[in-house]
Amino acid sequence: MKQIETFEQRQTALKWMVKTAEELSHPLLPAEDRDYKMAVYDYVSGQVAQYNKKLYAGSEYPPLDTEPAPQKLYKD
Repeated sequence: MKQIETFEQRQTALKWMVKTAEELSHPLLPAEDRDYKMAVYDYVSGQVAQYNKKLYAGSEYPPLDTEPAPQKLYKD
């Protein structure tokens, strides 16, 4: 499968992900279809995440997965 390389491709992938998430939530979707669509959805989601890392690299905001430093509650 191809990688997401442009902002337009990212936007198209996000629209596809919303549509597919609605399809996956349908209770009558056959299990075989659900498994295949979920695998493709996971792949596209990973591609969007990789593109976002490149897009926002060097941003002034820290990544969300870092833990803040503990603060002192009193003065020394």
